[in-house]
Amino acid sequence: QNLELPENKKATMERCTSIPESCSFAHDIYTNEAIKYIEQRTANPVAQPFFLYLSYSSPHVGSWVPESSLSTFADRVRKVAPNYTCPEGLKVGSKVHKTEECRHAALITNYIDDGVGKLLDVLETLGISERTLVAFAGDNGPNGNIKVNGKLIHDLTTFESTAGMRGGKRDIYEGGIRTPFLMQWKGTIQPNLASSLPTSLEDLFATFVDAAKAEDFLPKPEIPLDGVSLLPAATGNNQEQIVRDYLYFEICELQGENWRQIAKDPEVHCSWAVRRKDGLKLGFDSNTRTFFLYDLVEDFAETKNILSKVDGSTLTDLFRMRVEAHISLPSLGYVGQILDWSE
Repeated sequence: QNLELPENKKATMERCTSIPESCSFAHDIYTNEAIKYIEQRTANPVAQPFFLYLSYSSPHVGSWVPESSLSTFADRVRKVAPNYTCPEGLKVGSKVHKTEECRHAALITNYIDDGVGKLLDVLETLGISERTLVAFAGDNGPNGNIKVNGKLIHDLTTFESTAGMRGGKRDIYEGGIRTPFLMQWKGTIQPNLASSLPTSLEDLFATFVDAAKAEDFLPKPEIPLDGVSLLPAATGNNQEQIVRDYLYFEICELQGENWRQIAKDPEVHCSWAVRRKDGLKLGFDSNTRTFFLYDLVEDFAETKNILSKVDGSTLTDLFRMRVEAHISLPSLGYVGQILDWSE
């Protein structure tokens, strides 16, 4: 569905940042449309079950206004966040834009927190909190590599964005793939319950199917799902929780610039990692062309490569998992078209 936004026609950043009420901002639109959808689906007397997937666009690189443009807009604020404040006592390094860090924090507190809060309030108002499962998750680790005029717009250490874990967005290390994940189902999931269960986003579909008792409605129930339901762990029934043997992650970096090389030799240009359920994590870093093995139970920050200290059977098992999980596009019948990105 295309949303017509006549107020944004001929809009300029100067007008939208100096007079926020004269423009519609993406984040607010997403929140308002989500609330409208929930209210429509639950309106009596035709109330129906609903599934809502809400993917906010902030915080993201596109949210920042270049430092060189700040004076033009009287330091008002970024494209998608018309309001921000600087956390009291915030300290940043000499190579970091403090103003941008303040805006980064505001996108989370003034917008993400506020938007999610409004949605939860709607569930309460409609009286359906005890019949609604809510999941909140990040899609990847934080980005700490973007610079404007030689300075970082976000330093991973400012707000401890990775909690001490190595790497960030587009990395195969924990700082790039381990993200926040919360669930709420009032009356079913107890508050403040924490779990160390290794989990991936593909587990969400299986969890939703389980919560809705919709197994019989799957189009091909004979095909097993990639993920497992997280409801046993979420409800404290850990003995009934299925624990996956491993999780697998893979990324081919700089696909636009290096697509030809990646297509010819993906084993070299793609990073990957397999995390076994006991916490051992084997991987390949395409940036350094090196293999690594970490014990995440003892070394969650991935500082000690123990590749040379484990027995051959352990490595064989981990490589078996990698081979089992990896699926190449050609094997699926996809040859693809190598695009000329210079055009």
